[in-house]
Amino acid sequence: MPPIRIHYSIQDNQNNLMLLKEISSDIANVLEKILKYVKTPILNNLGITFSKNNGHYCYIKVISIGYIDNSVLKGLSSIICKVIENLLKSNSEHIYMKFEDVPRILWGWDSNRFEIKF
Repeated sequence: MPPIRIHYSIQDNQNNLMLLKEISSDIANVLEKILKYVKTPILNNLGITFSKNNGHYCYIKVISIGYIDNSVLKGLSSIICKVIENLLKSNSEHIYMKFEDVPRILWGWDSNRFEIKF
């Protein structure tokens, strides 16, 4: 169940749905997860600065249950940047990402937790 949180500095409501669908689908494919478990909220029109500059920036956080290999993360970074560049016209130098691995027991869904069952 990887949630992907997308924050960006412009308001572009016409591309939100397309962005949600593409990012969710791409991440599900790369991480070999079932698409129905991928959750992707978008927060746009935010004030974001990096290096004391205002601009067209994007911050993405991908949280996953289980370790993600470095080579997979590199490919995932590339895919995310391409989607953001195409849909939001943001330069990849302005796209920042955080990948986080969280233990199963710390996840909840559908009135339960993702506990390891033996």
